[in-house]
Formats: sequence, structure tokens, C-alpha cells
Amino acid sequence: MKGFLAALVLLAAGQAWADDETQARARAGDMAAQLRLGRLIADGGVQPADPAAAIRWFKLAAEQGSAEALYELGMAHLRGWGVERDNAAARKLFTDAWTKGDAGGAYQLGLMERRGLGSKPDLAASLQWLTRAAFAGHALAQARLGIDHLEGTRTPIDAFEAYIWLKLASQAGAGAAREPMRRAAALLTPERIVAAEAEILKRKSSVFR
Repeated sequence: MKGFLAALVLLAAGQAWADDETQARARAGDMAAQLRLGRLIADGGVQPADPAAAIRWFKLAAEQGSAEALYELGMAHLRGWGVERDNAAARKLFTDAWTKGDAGGAYQLGLMERRGLGSKPDLAASLQWLTRAAFAGHALAQARLGIDHLEGTRTPIDAFEAYIWLKLASQAGAGAAREPMRRAAALLTPERIVAAEAEILKRKSSVFR
């Protein structure tokens, strides 16, 4: 029991040291540390969650060019977390995040277009943004496209495309893609599955902007 308690004390001390180091680096202007500190504060990992403080660190990181910080600020404006809800501001921040290489920005733009946040719903624009995010490796965008192709909700039913996107999403860690992927596979011949697997290998190395 004493050994267990000692281990907990050491773990807590190590965590505190890591947080102290992050704060010191963030204050010294380290962009990655500013982003990490913002996320720690947002999650309550350093102190009770403090949206205003988290946003200040995200802004500092964004000013240095952090695409991920731009994404976090976009999410704050989209949800009204620590700032006034503002779809137009969220859209601009997500666009800037995508321009700097964050696929999450394109994914969120796709969802905003689909839901009509800040404008009328535009399914064509939604699919364009989701496709960009999917080709950039965003697992949730890949899963969303796969389900769309499988169910024909926004596109004609296409089990071949559905299987490709759902397999890529599953390989990227989207567990919810596995069951619809199996449904898509059941609609394909063995030959088409072989062709889909070949296409998956191509898309893994693709970059779509």
C-alpha cells in the first residue's frame, strides 16, 4: 500500500512538473506549448476549466501560425464556448485552419454547409469540403462520406466508394466505420473488393487540396 501511495505521489509530481514546464515554455513564446496549455486548461487538466484563459493561449498560438489553434478557436465560436457564438467567425477560422493544413477545418466546414450554419444548407459544398478532409486523412470525414455513399442520403448509392472510405476511416481509428464497412463489402463481388483495396492504397498516398 505504501508503495502504491508513493507511486501516486511521484506520478502527481511528474504531472505537475510537466505542466510547469509547459507553462514556462508557453510564456516564453513556444507555439506548441501554447497550444498544449490551451488544451490542458480547456480540459481542466491544469486547473478548473477556464474558457477565457484557454482562448487566450489559443490566440497566441494562432498568431504564430498554428493551424490547430485556429481550429480550436473555430470550435469555440461554433459552440459559443468562452466567446459569443458566431458562425461567420467560426467559418473564417476553419477556413484559415484548413489553408494552413488542418483537415479538421475542412471537416467542420463540411458539417456547417450541411447543417446550414451561417447560410442555407448546401449539400454540394458540404460534399466538397468533406471530400477534401477525407483525402487529407480525416477519419470522421472519411466515415461520413462512406455512410453517405452506402445509404444514398446525399449521393447515389455506391457500395464501391462506400467500402473504400469506410475502410480508410476504420484503419484511421474510426471504430463506428467498421459495421457499415461490412455492409458495403456484402454488396460487392470479390473482384470489386480487390479493386477497392487497390484504390485504398492509392488514396492513402494522395493529397487533395
